[in-house]
Amino acid sequence: MMYVEGKGVKQDYAEAARWYRKAADQGHAEAKSALEIISSLEEEVETQEDTRETPEERKEESIKDERAAEKPFADLVEAEREPVAHETAEANRESVSIKESENNIETPLEAKEEIESAGGISALPEAAAETKVEEPAPEEDVLPENEEAAVQWYLRKAEKGDVDAQFHLAFIYREGRGVTQDYAESVRWYLKAAEQGDISAQSALGNMYLTGEGVEQNDAAAVRWLLKAAQQGDAVAQNHLGMLYLTGRGVVQDPAEAVMWYVQAAEQGQVNAQLVLGKMYKDGTGVPQDYTEALKWFLKAAENDDPVAQFNLGWMYQEGEGTQHNLAEAVNWYHKSAQQNNAEAQFNLGLKYFYGEGIAQDFEEAVKWYRAAAEQDHIEAQIWLGDIYQDGIFVPQDNAEAEKWYARAARQGDEKAQSKLNAMKKQSAKEKQ
Repeated sequence: MMYVEGKGVKQDYAEAARWYRKAADQGHAEAKSALEIISSLEEEVETQEDTRETPEERKEESIKDERAAEKPFADLVEAEREPVAHETAEANRESVSIKESENNIETPLEAKEEIESAGGISALPEAAAETKVEEPAPEEDVLPENEEAAVQWYLRKAEKGDVDAQFHLAFIYREGRGVTQDYAESVRWYLKAAEQGDISAQSALGNMYLTGEGVEQNDAAAVRWLLKAAQQGDAVAQNHLGMLYLTGRGVVQDPAEAVMWYVQAAEQGQVNAQLVLGKMYKDGTGVPQDYTEALKWFLKAAENDDPVAQFNLGWMYQEGEGTQHNLAEAVNWYHKSAQQNNAEAQFNLGLKYFYGEGIAQDFEEAVKWYRAAAEQDHIEAQIWLGDIYQDGIFVPQDNAEAEKWYARAARQGDEKAQSKLNAMKKQSAKEKQ
């Protein structure tokens, strides 16, 4: 009771609780009741201490409120920092409360030491530091989501020599993303990145010189940059080099050299290189003719959904070149190619439906595919449609429709179509007499 009332000693609820607890452990009812009262007094004191403000503290709060009014996000900044210290203090307070109830604190000095060792008030800054939220990356290292802001972000880095930023900036100007499309500016940044050895920039720059996109078309410059990228394994550059050596653009024509570059690109999955290699092996250009090798490369490109490769593969199955004769497989590949709007495949598929080769005969399907090819100015398909409508083969006879298709083929310079058209006009004139 003396420690509770502060008579003869300094008021100390913790020390009073210690002695009352000893009595309570021996069964004294009054001591247990007193212990409960002391616990409630401790909580009340803590609450009062937490909420008590001095005039100076109230002044500081007033100033903080005024600053918050001037800067709308000031309170948010404070809110981000405060919970860390606040939560740590609450945890310390709970830790102290638990230890006091365990009857293992012998003196106020030991209680103080326990508080400090548990991360009490004197240890608060260190504890807070341990739970501090990781600082975000500096603003200059974070790519903005807004395109216009991103352009400025890349520009700052590019001007400092960052090769990745230079490449991306070149692409941005080339595509007109967040800026007005500017090929000249694109070339300027590609050049900076390429001169630092960036493979993708070298390849892109070579392609722009090849096509004259943003620069004056220059095959020699294209070869120079494409060669740098190709030698470092860039498949697109290797494919372009293959084309240049095959056609003799910017270099001395050399089909064998073309094959070398096409093979390197094709082995990396470059679809156009696979297609061209198939043709070169089929025709024996730059390499000995080899249908098996041609079939291999056509198949790789066809499986990558190249419609021309699919058509060529269909043709090889139809003719039995490099593989066994298989009309059903030919129809399969013609169909895949035709669905991708390849006119040659559409016409050949029409023939297969017309004659029932490799598939059930279906004249309606045949006419559908002939028409699809004819609409793309496939001359043979146009003549076939003219014949079908002139003779009324599986369609109502229609001279006007026949003349229309003969005329379209004739306008492309086909003599056979012109002859058929002339004959129809002559017959029509006789019938009118």
